[in-house]
Amino acid sequence: MRKMAGILAVMLVLGVAMGSMAWAEDAAPMAEEKSLQLTGTVLSDNTFLDADGQKYQLSDTEQNRALQDLVGETIKIHATVMEEAEGRESISVSSYEIVNQ
Repeated sequence: MRKMAGILAVMLVLGVAMGSMAWAEDAAPMAEEKSLQLTGTVLSDNTFLDADGQKYQLSDTEQNRALQDLVGETIKIHATVMEEAEGRESISVSSYEIVNQ
């Protein structure tokens, strides 16, 4: 009986330790969001080309879909970098304004 109680105690301690490790991994802080302010052009392939030639994939959001009406226009955007599946990044535009040239 004592041997069984000892085994159960060890199993309980191991279970608590493993559960704590899993919880700590889940509670790890998320990567800090990166905010951007860019000026560039909306392209027809659902991307944004900034003034320096850097191309950004636009994430699938309502605001970004609205930008498709501005293909070819020069705009200034405020956006957040989002992590997509398989480690790819896209940007989510929070606001924009058309730049008069």
